[in-house]
Amino acid sequence: MQRKALNVGISLAVAAFLAAMIYLLGSLSEGPAAGTSVVITPTPRSAAELAADAEALFQQGMNAYEGKGGARDLPKAAECFRNAAELGHLQAHVWIGWCYLNGDGIAKDKVVAVDWFRKAALRGNARAQYRLGMCYLDGEGVAEDHLEAFGWFKKSADQAEVMAQAMLGRCYEDGVGVHQDRSQAFHWYGLAARQGDMVSMNDLGRCYGQGWGGPKT
Repeated sequence: MQRKALNVGISLAVAAFLAAMIYLLGSLSEGPAAGTSVVITPTPRSAAELAADAEALFQQGMNAYEGKGGARDLPKAAECFRNAAELGHLQAHVWIGWCYLNGDGIAKDKVVAVDWFRKAALRGNARAQYRLGMCYLDGEGVAEDHLEAFGWFKKSADQAEVMAQAMLGRCYEDGVGVHQDRSQAFHWYGLAARQGDMVSMNDLGRCYGQGWGGPKT
């Protein structure tokens, strides 16, 4: 009798286990119960993957802006530049700033343009520093401030940005944001001229003609 009772108990336990498994498998196949949700956590993308995405978006933007492979598409270019900039691409910061400054493919907003230039300038991008300097020089999107303009031109020129070198020469020649110093003007025009800037070549020749920084001819 004891053995028979034990066998019955084991059989009941096995039956209960199998019933539980069948219920569980059925529940999984039917999906979550009503009123419940399944949360899927996306796999974080690596910094290298994000950088690759940003570069791809930037190149798409450049192709659309320049019309490579078809007609120019400025709205698409602006969208790609903004998306790439939001992923941290510094050149895209400059280009979306340029689009906002000029209304290329997007509503013109010089204040927003300055904001994008500043973000990249603070991270050391030489072209952004030059663009920000120009905004301060001309009072575009920000209050006109020649001292601030000169400061950004100097940061940019120190990184061999040719347009900033030319502007620094102009600032020194005319005393814009700095004490007039024509020997310094000669120096910065010379650096820009050696990088092939035609306007600076003319300015350098004029400096030679006036005897600023070299023998008068």
